[in-house]
Amino acid sequence: MASGVSRRYDLVVFDLDGTLVVHDGPVWKTLHGALGSDPARRKEVVRRALAGEISYADWFAADLAMLEAAGADRDALMAVVATFHPAPGALELLRRLKAAGAHTAILSGGVDLVVERHLPADLIDAVWVNRIFFDAGGRISGGEATPYDREHKAAGVRELRRRFGVPKERVAFVGNGPNDVAAAHEAAFAVAWNDAPEDLRAASDVYLPGPDLLAAEPYLLA
Repeated sequence: MASGVSRRYDLVVFDLDGTLVVHDGPVWKTLHGALGSDPARRKEVVRRALAGEISYADWFAADLAMLEAAGADRDALMAVVATFHPAPGALELLRRLKAAGAHTAILSGGVDLVVERHLPADLIDAVWVNRIFFDAGGRISGGEATPYDREHKAAGVRELRRRFGVPKERVAFVGNGPNDVAAAHEAAFAVAWNDAPEDLRAASDVYLPGPDLLAAEPYLLA
């Protein structure tokens, strides 16, 4: 534990895109737009997914297929991801939480490449996001969809509590998206961050407008 600092919570769960890492718009929209996948096909896939006609895993597989069809490989994807950046204060907040002995976790519908590029592995105890696989030549060879996005994000918080043996009253959550509302209810304390929608602000204990994530420190560390 860091000298003079104690943790208020034993587990702090973060959303990724727009919370720990900042970029212009939703991550999938950014990747597709930068790499030139078929916009008509993208629109139809999103429609089918939001209508419940395909599963989240099928939606993820379709995203990968569209990116592959556009010629995207690991280098191209990483070039886009490299334009993102950690939110101001994010790395320092993670360091202080770890120094105080807290477990940290990421629960997101984003992609593992963002974590790999921008967040040091020693600052995060669990990373539950979508994963993209590549062959030896860097071409997309498949992927693994997270089971914990959208309506299942709350289940992800419960599973993280179980994994780390932490009761609900010792868990905090920090997020900014509409899919974070149910997850916020699964924590004892929730922070609605930055551009969080009104329903997440209502479900959370505090709303912080940003841009510096260290503003959350007084709520997470004593």
